[in-house]
Amino acid sequence: MTSAADSPAGIVDVDALHLYLNRGLPANSAIQHHKAYVRNIAYSLQYIDHLLGELEHSELQRTLHSQTCKSVVVVGMGVVEAILWYLLCTSGGARTRKWEELKKLTAPSFVQAGETLRIVNIVERELAQAEVEEMTLDAMVKRAEKRLLLGTLDHAVYGHLRTLRQLRNRVHIHAVQHDADTDWFSFTGREVKLLLDALRSILSLEFFQPTPDRLAFLAFLDSNRVERRS
Repeated sequence: MTSAADSPAGIVDVDALHLYLNRGLPANSAIQHHKAYVRNIAYSLQYIDHLLGELEHSELQRTLHSQTCKSVVVVGMGVVEAILWYLLCTSGGARTRKWEELKKLTAPSFVQAGETLRIVNIVERELAQAEVEEMTLDAMVKRAEKRLLLGTLDHAVYGHLRTLRQLRNRVHIHAVQHDADTDWFSFTGREVKLLLDALRSILSLEFFQPTPDRLAFLAFLDSNRVERRS
């Protein structure tokens, strides 16, 4: 387990992050392996602090700068996704399924009106208890906004999350739409600032019990650390 002694000098401490997160994301019967869940968020936040240090202090070559910006956005949206998942699961707002697929039965293909068709029958079993179903980040953001799970945050934040969600999808580096559709053009300090503002707003919500001292602890997410580059 990572301890305070393992944290590099100047980097936010994982144990302190874990304590902060536990206040807003306490153990709940809807969350399995809660300790690992919170720990992974803490690791991601510490990594973001490290990446911001690289952007803040290092003379990165332009392509490395854009890739570091991309890493901040991808890791940061992973944190947002984990928090939204917790809020949806513990509030009863998560998508659930009542049936489990057992097998598919495919009939021989046939031709009709010049098209080749086939009939597929799905055999399902009813579950004794509904289970939480996998949700896309887009679905989570929409459900969170509909239920105002992020409290009294300005609705603009949800729009920012939708923009960031699209950028997070660029982790699939093969899914380009044209020859100018590269990370070079998509990730700058501007996108990092958008991510940091959204993430800090979420981590400052009332359920994290953000006293002035605790809010000061989130200073590592200050978007002013990143030089704006268009």
